[in-house]
Amino acid sequence: MASIALMVYYCIDKFCLLRVWRPTGFVGTSISRFSRKYFFSTAFFGLCMMSTFWWSGYPYDKLCKCNLNYDNMCSRRFETGTYFDNNNNNDIFSVTETTDHYYYCNQNFFSKYQFPHLPSLFG
Repeated sequence: MASIALMVYYCIDKFCLLRVWRPTGFVGTSISRFSRKYFFSTAFFGLCMMSTFWWSGYPYDKLCKCNLNYDNMCSRRFETGTYFDNNNNNDIFSVTETTDHYYYCNQNFFSKYQFPHLPSLFG
């Protein structure tokens, strides 16, 4: 069955190659020069702009590290001590003075345009 299908494709392609398809006209180097000069430059600039969105959002967990300059974002801090998980996992969490605190931050950077795209600027 497969050999019949391949034979049909071969016959159709041979007919199209020899009778239907024609050589294209001479275009020259104008299209390639235009592409190099404008298209690739524009595409590279777009790549750089989008990379700032992707780089700043990594690891895409919607968490921003608390900073002393943003006290209003980090108003709820855990006191040092030991905490137990309430989900029946019997996990124990310890909080010390060196524990990093995080807050929720919106990483949908397309909602408002601001450059540079830093999570701490969006809150």
